[in-house]
Amino acid sequence: MMNVKDISWLAGLLEGEGAFMVKDGSSVIAMSSTDRDVVGRVAALFGTNIQGDSWKPKGKATYKPVWTCRAHGTRAIGWMMTLYPLMGERRRTKIREIVLDWKSSPRTPRAPRGQRFMANCHPDKPRMGNGLCGACYMQEYRKRTLARRS
Repeated sequence: MMNVKDISWLAGLLEGEGAFMVKDGSSVIAMSSTDRDVVGRVAALFGTNIQGDSWKPKGKATYKPVWTCRAHGTRAIGWMMTLYPLMGERRRTKIREIVLDWKSSPRTPRAPRGQRFMANCHPDKPRMGNGLCGACYMQEYRKRTLARRS
């Protein structure tokens, strides 16, 4: 169970070691460290995994392996909004920029893994495409297909 101490710890860590960005149109919070246990704790808080195997920077063979975890999309936006009041001015400016970009985006947000958004046409049914349930989406698809053939 997450508590205020965990959120405060995460804010302090991300202030120094985190990255807030938009990559390939998706909001991202990333964190890298040579301490696997710290990255594992961040990944557990984010509800994600450590990304792949560790990597070593080019150069000296004595460099320690680096571990990374990331939160993407609506999960990252949720964390940005949670952490916003605890961050310094530079990070707050970046978070504000990313959230405003996300809010103005015409893209339909994707639900976090294991969850479903509900359809706009029938709120009791899961969304399939274009904000519609499966039956309404297929009906719309058939109309468009027939219109193109005519």
